Amino acid sequence: MFRRPFASRSHSRWIALLPALVLAANAAIPVSADEPVRIYSATWLVDSETTASTVDLPGGTTSDTLRITNDSTSTVTLGSARITLPSDYVLTDTEVFGDSIVVPNLGLDAGQSADVPMDIRTPCLPNTTAVAWTTAARSSSDFSESDDFTLTGSTPSTTRNATSCQIRFANQPNTTKTNNVIKNGYNSTAPELKVEIFDPATDGVVETNATVTLSTNTNPSGGTLSGASESASNGTATFSNLKVNKPGPYTLDADSVVVTNTDTSDPFLVGDTVAKCTG
Repeated sequence: MFRRPFASRSHSRWIALLPALVLAANAAIPVSADEPVRIYSATWLVDSETTASTVDLPGGTTSDTLRITNDSTSTVTLGSARITLPSDYVLTDTEVFGDSIVVPNLGLDAGQSADVPMDIRTPCLPNTTAVAWTTAARSSSDFSESDDFTLTGSTPSTTRNATSCQIRFANQPNTTKTNNVIKNGYNSTAPELKVEIFDPATDGVVETNATVTLSTNTNPSGGTLSGASESASNGTATFSNLKVNKPGPYTLDADSVVVTNTDTSDPFLVGDTVAKCTG
C-alpha cells in the first residue's frame, strides 16, 4: 500500500523559518574593525582651539565659521563640501534665502580640517529652538561625484536668543477730541493708528503676533491713555480704540518685548472741542 510521506506542522514551521534564521545569522557576523570608513564632522569654530555643534547667533548681519574635518579611517581624501543654510537665513553675497554653497578643492586627508567663514544675515526675531544647517562631503574636488562621506556627531545648528527687530509708527496721530479715537486723520477720521515691527537689516515688516504697547511720552495734562495694547498681525498692530481722557498736547511711545528700541510719535493735540476742518 502506498503511503504519503508525513509532514508535521512543526516540520513545516522550521522550513518557513529557515530563511529568517539565515538572515539573522548573517546580520550577527561582525564587521572587521579594520574596515575603512569615510566619515566627516561639521562643527562651529568658537575659537582657535574650541568647536561646538550649536552656537547662538545675533539677529541681523553677522559672520561665523564652520569647520569641516575628515574623520575617516580610510585613505580617501575629502575633496569638497556643501553647506545649506536654514530657510530663513541669507548669505549676504547672494541674498538668497536658504542658499547652498559648495566649497571645492579642500583636499583633506584623514585627520585634517578646513575652516569655512561665512557672512550671513539672520532673522531679527529671537528663536531659542536650534535650527539645523545641512552639510554634505564628497571625495571629488568639485562635488560632482555621488560618493558622499557620512556625517559623524551632531548636525551643526544655530539659535538666536536675542532680538534685533525694531519698531516704528506706520502713520502718525492727529488732532482729535477728548475721549474720541485717536487716528491718523484730523478729528478721528480714518485711518486708524498703526505700528510696525520690522527688520532693520532689510527694512521689511516681520511676521509676528507680538504685543505692541503704546504709552504717553509728552503728557503735561496727566491724561490717561486707553486701548493702548494690541497684538500685531503679520507684524503690524492696529489701534482701533485708542483714546485719551484729558485735553492737551501729547506724544506717544511704541514698544514691544521683541524690539530693541522705543519709537516716539509726532506731537498731536487733544481738545474738548475741535474746529471743523474746512479745507
